[in-house]
Amino acid sequence: MISPRTQPGSFIATSELPARRIDLQRMRVRTGPELSWRELRRLVSGEGLEILDELPGTELVFTARGARGARGDGAREACRMRVDPDGWGGAWITRELRAVDPKGARLRKTGLLRPGAWRNLSVRLGEGASIEETLPFPMDERIASPRVRRTLSTTIEAPPSRVWPWLMQMGCRRGGWYTYDRLDNGGVPSADEVIPGLQQLRVGDLIPWKPDGRDGYTVLALAEEEFLVLGSASLLDPFRHPDSLYVDTWTFMLEPIGAEATRLMTRIRADYPPGWQMSVLSSWLRFVHGVMGRAQLRHLKRRIETREARGLTGLRSGLRSV
Repeated sequence: MISPRTQPGSFIATSELPARRIDLQRMRVRTGPELSWRELRRLVSGEGLEILDELPGTELVFTARGARGARGDGAREACRMRVDPDGWGGAWITRELRAVDPKGARLRKTGLLRPGAWRNLSVRLGEGASIEETLPFPMDERIASPRVRRTLSTTIEAPPSRVWPWLMQMGCRRGGWYTYDRLDNGGVPSADEVIPGLQQLRVGDLIPWKPDGRDGYTVLALAEEEFLVLGSASLLDPFRHPDSLYVDTWTFMLEPIGAEATRLMTRIRADYPPGWQMSVLSSWLRFVHGVMGRAQLRHLKRRIETREARGLTGLRSGLRSV
C-alpha cells in the first residue's frame, strides 16, 4: 500500500509511483460525486486491476496485473482516479496515468484508458461541460435579457490562489489582457509573471482597455479567488451615466477542481436598444469575444502552468506568494 495519505482534498501520496506523468484528463459530469464514485469503482473492479490504495468515495490508485518491478518493489505504472464535487450538484473526475516506460504502459489497454473510454464514461455519467452556459454568475441579474451572451472556459492545472493574481493585474498599461498585444495592449507584451504592485482592485476602479488609459472596464464586483466582474460603470451608478445606451458585464469565475486545479470560466453579457447600428456592433462583439476570449484563456493557461511546472508560485523570486 502507498502511505501515508495526504490531507483531504489532495491526491493520495505518490512517493512510490512513477514520477513521469504521461496523461492527465479532467471532466465535469452531471452525476453527483457519490454515484460517480460508485461507477468508477465498479469499472475498476470489473477490469481485474490491482488496487494500490484507496480513499473511499474520493480517490483510487491502481495498476495493471504484473506492472510492478522485477523485485515487486514498486509499480512501473499506475493510474489515479479521483472524484470531486463541482459545487453545482455534479462532479469532477480526474484521471492521471504515470509510467516509467510510456511505450510499454499496459494500463493503456484496459477499459478505462482505451481510446474512446473517457468519452464513453462522460456519456454514461452525463457530460457536464455544457451546463457552464447556464450556471448563474454574479451580477447576471443586472442584465436580465442580454442581446449578447457567451461563456468560455478552460481548465488550468493550478489552484485558484495561483490563478487569481493574474486576473487582478489585467488591463492595458498594467499586466496586459493576455490576448493579442498588438491589438489591445499597444504592442507591449502581456506580463509573464505576477506583478505585486498590481494586486489591489476595488469596486469602482477603472481597468484601461486602451493605452491612453481614458476608457476601460469598471470593476463591478469581486471576491478573492472566486470571481471578478468588470463592465459598464452605469451598472454601478446609473444616475452618473443616464445616457448610456450600451451596457455589459464581463465575468471571470474560478471554480476549484479538488486542491490542485481550477476551472476558469468567462462570460460576457450585453444589452442595447434595437437598431441596425447596434446589431452590427453586437455581431462584431460576438466575433471579437470569441477570438480574443479564447486567446486570453489559452495564454493564461500557458503562463500559469509553465510557472507551476517550474515550481514557482507566480510571484517574483524572494517575494511571498499571493
